[in-house]
Formats: sequence, C-alpha cells, structure tokens
Amino acid sequence: MRRTANVRRALFFAMKYFYELSRQGKIRRLYQLAWLALEAYGLNVSAVRLLTNDYNTIFRVDARDGQRYALRINKPGTRTALQIQSEMAWLMALRQDTDLLVPAPLMTTAGAWVVTLDPPDMLEARHCAAFAWLEGRIIGNHLSRMTLYKAGMLMAQLHNHADRFSPPPVFCDTRLDQVWPFGKPHGVEEDVDVFPPRLRRLVQQAATRVERLMDELYADPMGLRFLHLDLHTGNIVQHQGRLGVLDFDDSRWAYGVQDIGIALYYLLDDPDYVALRRSFLQGYAQVRPLPEMYPGQLDSAIMARQLDLLSFVLQDEPDIDEDMLVWFEQVEERLELLFAGVARRERGEW
Repeated sequence: MRRTANVRRALFFAMKYFYELSRQGKIRRLYQLAWLALEAYGLNVSAVRLLTNDYNTIFRVDARDGQRYALRINKPGTRTALQIQSEMAWLMALRQDTDLLVPAPLMTTAGAWVVTLDPPDMLEARHCAAFAWLEGRIIGNHLSRMTLYKAGMLMAQLHNHADRFSPPPVFCDTRLDQVWPFGKPHGVEEDVDVFPPRLRRLVQQAATRVERLMDELYADPMGLRFLHLDLHTGNIVQHQGRLGVLDFDDSRWAYGVQDIGIALYYLLDDPDYVALRRSFLQGYAQVRPLPEMYPGQLDSAIMARQLDLLSFVLQDEPDIDEDMLVWFEQVEERLELLFAGVARRERGEW
C-alpha cells in the first residue's frame, strides 16, 4: 500500500527519537506504527482511530467491508511476545469451548498472533495484537446490584473454563505471585517522609496479610489457573442483555480468589460497596463455590491489588506532589475499609 510505504520512509528518516517528541508527536508516530502493523493482517482498511493511549495504545480499525477491529500496541517492556501469544491461545479456547462474549483474536496472513515492530527511533520493540470488535456498551460506572450479580456469574463461568483449559505446548508460565510486582516502594520499611504515618502502618499491615496469602496459595501449584486478572467494570461490556469481557492483557497464572479480589478492588470507592460486593459474590456462588478458604482471605486479595498499584505508581520514586497526597488519602480510606470489613467477618457479622 502506498500509505504504508510512505509511513516506512517517514519512520526511517525520523529526526527525533520517540521519547523526545511532544504528546501529539508521539500520537502521530503511533498512528504510523498502527498502519505498519495492520499491513500484516491483509485488511482493506478505511480508517484508524485512537481510542486510548493511557497505558497500552488501542486503535479502532474500520475495514471497507464494514467489519471493525481493535489493534493493541503494547507498552514496551510490559509483555513478552510469548505472553501475548498465550493470551491469544486462551481467547481462542474460550471462543471454541464456550458461548461467552470475548474478542476473537486475529491472525496475520503469515499465521502469527503477534506483530513485532522495532523502528530505530523507538529504541524498544513494540508488540501488536489485533482482535475482532466486540459489540456492546462498557458498563463502567453504570452499576447496579443486578449488573454486579451477572458480573460475578461471568467470572465464575471463566473460572469453570479455566479448570478444564489445557494450554498448548508453548505457553507462558508467568504468575501473579509477588507482593510488590514492580518492587517495594521506598518508604514502606524505611522511616522516610514518603507515606503519611497512618498510611505507612496500614501498608505494612496489608503487606503482612498479602505475604501470608501468597504463601498459602502458591504452596499448591495444582490450584493454578490461567485467569483474566483485570475484570473491573471498565473491561465489561453489555450487549443485548448479556455481558462480555474485554482486555485480556493482564492474563497469567493465578488463583480464583486473586481474580475476584482484583474485581472487587475497583468497587471500593462506591458508596454502595458492601451491597455491590455481596451481589457479585452471590452471582459467582450461583455458578460455583467461592474459593475463599477462611473469612478475610478475600479482603487480603483485594489488598494485594492495592499494593500492586502502589508498587506500580511508585516504582520510579516520583515526586510526592499534591495529587499524590490526595491519592494516598484514597488508599488509606480503602485499606481502613478493608481492615474494618475483615474484623467484622472474623466476628461472623457479615
């Protein structure tokens, strides 16, 4: 295609490295990269539109035959080609073995699940993957107890499939088994001015619980399942009365209680948290037994997600500005809510 030939020349003769570009300059360069990646799929593309560039870069792709697709360009250094290939293999299995609404992964004309581009101006290779468009409206903040009940059922159905999923011979072995996946933040143990004192104590207490959780779970490798691990309401769509799942990019080997904990974490700030949580768990239990081994274990799994995010946000020791302090207040409120819930559940109150 003439367009991709022009893109190749533009990338080859680029005068600046990607990291030197302005925000708009980076977006233009990512559009160029998207067109190059799409060449591998043999699609007759009419339009490409950026949907998000917050972490991974996602484009909507419109073909001239009316079909729509999503193209994901992974943030460099976050996922290996093997991890993405494993994600695509799981998606294929879900589509073949179940009637769940999940994206259909797209293979290149050469029979590959991943397109890897390594333009010299970007310094790091970019892995790209494409999917058929999944119809539906993202439920996002439009929550109801019935929607959360259905979401719980949906996760349980994914877990039912995970029980019988047999991965292909070449498949990733990545696990969600670290308390601090991006490194322990400076200030968790050291007496330095990073966290407010109350938050620091809560983080230390949460880390103790999460360490126990990891030890308990990963002592039994037979219980490992390949799971979504990011099933928040921004990754669930509703279409014709059914719920579907987006964004399998965090998928890896873990345990059901971790998957549930991650989903519930994103409900913590909702004033109706207790009722929404109960609805989600009731929906799950309608399909299969809850995997919680004792009262409060699920709360430890929710805390694990919070520590994961602390690890991610603070990995490069950013400045503790006003926005960060506001976020610290939110983290403190979430951990206090979780510890209060643990105390009530251990007393058998709810």
